[in-house]
Amino acid sequence: MAEAAEANADLKNEYGFTDAQIAEFREAFAMFDRDGDGTVSTKELKDVFSNLGLDLSDEEITDLVMQVDLDASGTMTLTEFCILMAKTGLVPDDPEAELRAVFNAFDDDKSNHISMKELQAIMLKLGEKLADDEVEAIFKEAGCTSVDAETHELTMTFKNFKDIMKGANRS
Repeated sequence: MAEAAEANADLKNEYGFTDAQIAEFREAFAMFDRDGDGTVSTKELKDVFSNLGLDLSDEEITDLVMQVDLDASGTMTLTEFCILMAKTGLVPDDPEAELRAVFNAFDDDKSNHISMKELQAIMLKLGEKLADDEVEAIFKEAGCTSVDAETHELTMTFKNFKDIMKGANRS
């Protein structure tokens, strides 16, 4: 825990990040550190940018990592990830707008709702295959009550999405 506090202090002092920005980066980092090893690989980073609508080549991804890879490991730690976000201009200024952009990326048919199928598809792109019952559990945890008229499945509104992304429905 002291190590995390020290890293936060470095990020604030050296790079001028706010606590809120560091928290946002920590959430994003955790989401894309799929194997939970505390680092983001070039493949995981490529997935991050791809899901943000930025298709970068393997060479471009490697170049980005090399610019911030302080320990020359070929992967990124949380600190290195934060530095990369600053260098690429992806520092979150408006968390609400950032969440809306992610929601819109998930909402493939632009219906202003995320369907269960849309969530399954995006999670599959991120390397996580979710069964129907797992998706339904996520939707219920998010407090989703809207139902698609055609499929009769639960759909997620932006408010549901925002609540679950901010952890409002977690105990």
